[in-house]
Amino acid sequence: MSLPAISSPAQIASVSAVRGVGTLTVSWTEPTGNYLSYDVECSSDSGTTWTATCTSGTGSVDGTIYSETLTGVSDSTAYTVRVRAKNGVGTGTWRQSAAIPVEPGRIASITVSRGNGTLVLSWTVPASNGVTISGYDIQCSSDSGATWTATCTRGTGGTSNSTYSETLTGVTNATAYLVRARAKNANATGPWRESAAIAAIPAPGTPGSVSVGNSSYSGNTRRYPVSWNKPAGAASNESLAYEVQCSEASNPASNQWGACGTHEVSSTANTSVSTQVSHGWSSGLFRKIRVRTKKYSDLYSAWVTANTQYT
Repeated sequence: MSLPAISSPAQIASVSAVRGVGTLTVSWTEPTGNYLSYDVECSSDSGTTWTATCTSGTGSVDGTIYSETLTGVSDSTAYTVRVRAKNGVGTGTWRQSAAIPVEPGRIASITVSRGNGTLVLSWTVPASNGVTISGYDIQCSSDSGATWTATCTRGTGGTSNSTYSETLTGVTNATAYLVRARAKNANATGPWRESAAIAAIPAPGTPGSVSVGNSSYSGNTRRYPVSWNKPAGAASNESLAYEVQCSEASNPASNQWGACGTHEVSSTANTSVSTQVSHGWSSGLFRKIRVRTKKYSDLYSAWVTANTQYT
């Protein structure tokens, strides 16, 4: 019974490389044939000369993909890598990677503060590694990082004292976000840096103790004085906005609150807030009046409803 012939390994199909800090992680699909190991060499002059001085690590296989991390490389140097398989019979043909350009360093951390429909970002400018940083990529996620988009509208960023800042618009106040950013140069992009979770802006507090006083008359108009307490926990002299609506129904449905439109009130009062709503004499009587706190254009508290003295 004869054993199958052992041949030299086939050429590796392609070699990819990912930069880290002082490292190159190279990977390739293992070639066909019988082989025992690999030779890996680096070039810092576009392949004119090759050395084995990139320090090889311990390789690993995931399915048919072999990966190995090389150390002893300079972050400010562009490289090319070549690899060949070998066994006891011979060595395969070298396979050379594409050029591995110099990348900017990773942003250390991202600071984020929220405003009305905005996210204000800042970070310390990362290492350029000898190649000028030309800008940044920024993306947002509203699903805890499951998906990322570039649809947060970018502003005009700027650098001051080694800190880059930029304001994103087009975000929803009631939505929590993550942001990620990376530096780029003319040849490559650096690794992403993800922010900590950015909590949604909470809804404002609910008005307290809404009450409606006795109505009065002015010509053919009946006026209703309405008062309520500032929401618990609101800051002293904080400017708050409120909406007031009225209904002629004793038990109004959601579409029966338009009898006085939506009356908007702004106040810095520290305890109670007062206003009045009006009704035409011939139109009937208000039976219910409700109030809610409003923040920005899209955040509201729950409604608080009071009965009027309509008899």
